[in-house]
Amino acid sequence: MLDTRSCEEINPISKDLSIVLLFAQGYFYLMSLSALHQQIERLREIFADNGFQMPLASPATAAQIEAVEIETGIAFDADLREFYQTTNGSSRFAWLAVQTDGLTPCTFPTLEKCFEWWREWLPYDAGVHEQFGPAEDERDARLQPQHYVHRRWFPIAEFNGWGTTVFFDADLTSEGTFGQVIAYQHDPDAVYFVADSFLDFLILSNDLLQQNAANLLFVDGELSMWAPPQLQA
Repeated sequence: MLDTRSCEEINPISKDLSIVLLFAQGYFYLMSLSALHQQIERLREIFADNGFQMPLASPATAAQIEAVEIETGIAFDADLREFYQTTNGSSRFAWLAVQTDGLTPCTFPTLEKCFEWWREWLPYDAGVHEQFGPAEDERDARLQPQHYVHRRWFPIAEFNGWGTTVFFDADLTSEGTFGQVIAYQHDPDAVYFVADSFLDFLILSNDLLQQNAANLLFVDGELSMWAPPQLQA
């Protein structure tokens, strides 16, 4: 007679083994992802743990990225390029946290929007902008000492109409690293070192978002206008 019992009923150990196998499959799936995609998956999990979705935008093409690199003269690192080819921006939602003079949520504008902002400031890029006055005292030695905006800084993230602007830095000093991430903060105007690379920035941002999601995605207990869509019950 055919035994219709489940595997777990016949051998309870098989249930535990199934759980172990599922965990192992998930582990090896994560290990198969690039370091950048592991952080994107981590970000998705952080949002899910706080009741939010993380819809990806359509990716940028390799041709679009190359056109921006040629126009700006800035070659993106592999992780930033991979990010744009995964999702071209965060669809106006705050996916990031950056620490300047305070902790600020930031969005990833599209590559096209970032390029527009870079080009808008290009005519005024003269090293020291008289309208801004001298830079702040004791700026980090890894950063150019007198710039607030610069043709070799490509904007990649922002908050409040670029009042906080995160840059991919291609004009480092002798103490810096190509592709380091820096941030301009308005009022008082200052530029801050953030991370050694785009990947390190995303890791740091995920750490900050995980620790401060309630403060970054809600304002006075109400859902922030920058928060992603909430998960459906």
